[in-house]
Amino acid sequence: MNYKFTSALLVSTILVLMTLIYPTPLQAQEESSPLGKLEEKLNKVSQYYQEIDNKMNNRPQERADKYIQPNPKRDPFSYTDQMYRNQQKQNTANSGNSLASNALLLATTTAFTADGLPIMKYRGYAESASGEVIGILEILGMGVYTVRIGDQIGLHDIVKELVLIVEGVSRNNIIITTGKLGKKLVVQ
Repeated sequence: MNYKFTSALLVSTILVLMTLIYPTPLQAQEESSPLGKLEEKLNKVSQYYQEIDNKMNNRPQERADKYIQPNPKRDPFSYTDQMYRNQQKQNTANSGNSLASNALLLATTTAFTADGLPIMKYRGYAESASGEVIGILEILGMGVYTVRIGDQIGLHDIVKELVLIVEGVSRNNIIITTGKLGKKLVVQ
């Protein structure tokens, strides 16, 4: 029995000395253990998500971001540059369409005053039995309009951002205010 005990003690001592002298085999066993493999996979996953995070933070400017412009306060009924360009593109693209061709023809044949307004003429006056007054206004190149006090005429086809507002109608003239310029005109 002593012999077995001594040999067991000797073997255990040799194993302890071997582990102290050669620690690498034990480390290799730890790395190949399931815990070591799990840590290795966890590091790979964390590197993967770090790369994705870097790509998201350093993404190129999106296409929509290029077109976002500050929105200054403006008249919501005014004709913007973008609307004007779109209308011009549509007129050009639909040149075979008779309506679009007529609108383009009107824009090129309309005569303007020195202020940039189309030439207007007062053509007539009518009054109903109830007292409602109607004036007849001709805009060269656009046509003839029957107007009442408070009516608005949009001339976006020929002049960008131009709206005419009728403020008064009498037997001799029509008083008109231009929307953007705010000028009052008397058309006779």
